[in-house]
Amino acid sequence: MTTSEKRLLTIFGVAIFLIANGVGYFMISKAKDDVQREKTRLGQRIAKLEAAKNQAGEAAEAREWMDEHVKTYADDFQRDSHLDSLVKGRLSSGLTLDIRKNFPLRTEDKGEYFVKSRYQATVQGTWLDVKEFIFRLQKPTELRFVPKITLVPGKSEKDDSKQEVEVTVELEQWWAKPDNFISTVEEEPAANEQPAAAPVESPAAATPAPSAEPAPPDQPVPPPAETPATTPTETPKPNP
Repeated sequence: MTTSEKRLLTIFGVAIFLIANGVGYFMISKAKDDVQREKTRLGQRIAKLEAAKNQAGEAAEAREWMDEHVKTYADDFQRDSHLDSLVKGRLSSGLTLDIRKNFPLRTEDKGEYFVKSRYQATVQGTWLDVKEFIFRLQKPTELRFVPKITLVPGKSEKDDSKQEVEVTVELEQWWAKPDNFISTVEEEPAANEQPAAAPVESPAAATPAPSAEPAPPDQPVPPPAETPATTPTETPKPNP
């Protein structure tokens, strides 16, 4: 082996050594970063578990309270008629109220643990009676809430207790969701999406079918552009 070949072999060896060390350093650095990220993630997870462990007693008490106060419904009829019987019965008992335009709203069942039956009613009466009625509607211990109230005052009176008001109130009752609950509410499609059941129209299907009504008259077609008239060539007559 000549001196130049030895020199070339040495250069190649040094280059391969440097490349191998560079690749190895890159791989080791990447592995160390991955280990550090995983260590940080596990540390955060352990902190959450420790916090949950410290709150286990409080969570158990909350669970016992929920099991005691959250009601379950026997069937859909009871769930949908419960608020109507409350509004017309116990909640308005002893008050001078005119309850009208009362009807159940669509049941909300999108929650993971609860089902909300919703109700709306328009109530008219003196301000003190209406205020007492709204106070009776709102009862968090029974998971019954009033999320929306619309108040329309009546004519002005000197005595506020005799002020006639009209209130449209929405009421929600939260129930424990049964284990075998099946949702019957269809999800509303997004604004830029078609319903899943809508068929996709083909170009042929997109052509409108002929209707019984007469078609509108065709638009007038402009006359073709006039071409200049050609002068006929005269044929010479034969001499007699």
